[in-house]
Amino acid sequence: MTEGQGSRGEGRDRKTFIRWGAGSFCLALGVYWGALYLHTGEAFPQSRWPYFEYYAQSLLDGHLYFTRMPPSLSDLSFYGDRLYMHFPPFPSILVAPLVKIFGADFPGRFLCVLLASLNGALFLTLLYTVHRRRLIAVPPATAVPMTLFYLFGTVHFYCAVTSNPWELAHVVCNLLLLAALICAFSERYLLACALLVAVLFTRTHIFLVFPLILLLYVRRARTEGRSPREIALGALPHLGILAGGVLLLLAFNHARFDDMFENGISYHRMHPLFREGFERYGYFDKAYVGRNLFAMFLQPPVLEDRFPYFSFSPKGLSIFLASPLYLCAVSAFRRERLSLALPLVAVVTLCLIPVFLLMGTGEFQFGHRYSLDLQVLLCLLVILGLKDGVNRISLTLLVLSILMSSYGAWWFVSRFAN
Repeated sequence: MTEGQGSRGEGRDRKTFIRWGAGSFCLALGVYWGALYLHTGEAFPQSRWPYFEYYAQSLLDGHLYFTRMPPSLSDLSFYGDRLYMHFPPFPSILVAPLVKIFGADFPGRFLCVLLASLNGALFLTLLYTVHRRRLIAVPPATAVPMTLFYLFGTVHFYCAVTSNPWELAHVVCNLLLLAALICAFSERYLLACALLVAVLFTRTHIFLVFPLILLLYVRRARTEGRSPREIALGALPHLGILAGGVLLLLAFNHARFDDMFENGISYHRMHPLFREGFERYGYFDKAYVGRNLFAMFLQPPVLEDRFPYFSFSPKGLSIFLASPLYLCAVSAFRRERLSLALPLVAVVTLCLIPVFLLMGTGEFQFGHRYSLDLQVLLCLLVILGLKDGVNRISLTLLVLSILMSSYGAWWFVSRFAN
């Protein structure tokens, strides 16, 4: 193939990805927004727990505590006579300009739908980036079905429709991680590190993907023939951004609770479901590992005596049953794929350590909502496992994933979401 032919082929791929990215956003917005309307009866609803919107107003007022009491106080923290969030605050920072314009009653659930729809376009952009960089072959015939899986065959679907603060944090984390990975694979490592700091202030443990960003930087530097000393010196600005983010988070904790390692969880009004375990073991403990492993990988559906003869446990559901296409990730461990698969698996495992030590499985939920934070990396593993692209078996698993996630979204919002 000549250089001109290659450029024309790349140009066609780029136009195809742009076209499908715009289409995925419109499709997701239609489905998510329509489902939200059916669920709430409103086009622009606000959550019963508008914590991020109210806290954004507090930040705009210049305070780190709530200056206006939310309508519900569950899962928040009282320290002294003031009310705080134990959730990291970046979603509030993100929504602050809108709250400044429209007030604290801004419909945050619609924003969640909008951002979740944007995630599909960003996911396609990521696939185009790794395809263009010849890191992973992802032609449109593979990218489009995988985007449908990402949007409608995973817990991303029910989180987008539910759109309460817990789910909004996951959606924002996905958006930031996608943007960080796009930057990293495009060799914009400093911007990727800055986006990881935003991840730190959204879903703190997902910050642990930073070794992947550094690995991409080191690989690129080695191909340019840099010496180990040059690589180390070049990494210092990246490490400085990451370290600065950690110090900023510690300072934020100290400013609120007079303890840099306290995020408010010790003072929060937790559900009675968690109180006994928390008082006995604390927030993180190895005693929780077995329960959390079971919830993520082995938890079966609940059998019932009427159609469709099964339901779910709010404790979770195996990711391989909630999203059967994840089974294809097993095939990523072929010899020719190991150099790509192993770093992804290592980072996923590192990020899951805090999840497995956590006192709760993520309840109340459909599937395993904590898997949503890492589903970008899990989807890349699935693509590595699709040796010959999307075939009849993987297409069947995709359809099953979409059906299961659709039923799961309906089940969750009809029983637990308000």
